[in-house]
Amino acid sequence: MKNKMTSEEKKVNFTFPIIGALLGIIGLATYIIMKIAEQQEYENKWKDYDDCGWM
Repeated sequence: MKNKMTSEEKKVNFTFPIIGALLGIIGLATYIIMKIAEQQEYENKWKDYDDCGWM
């Protein structure tokens, strides 16, 4: 028995991995942007205390 796929099944088998990869890339970019923003916020919070001798 040969496994013959219709054109719709081929599209689905091709589309899902691409969508998954795009979601992964978007998630990674969002994570990186959030970590950078969090670090900047932390540095801005403590920049006034640079001259007090604690660092």
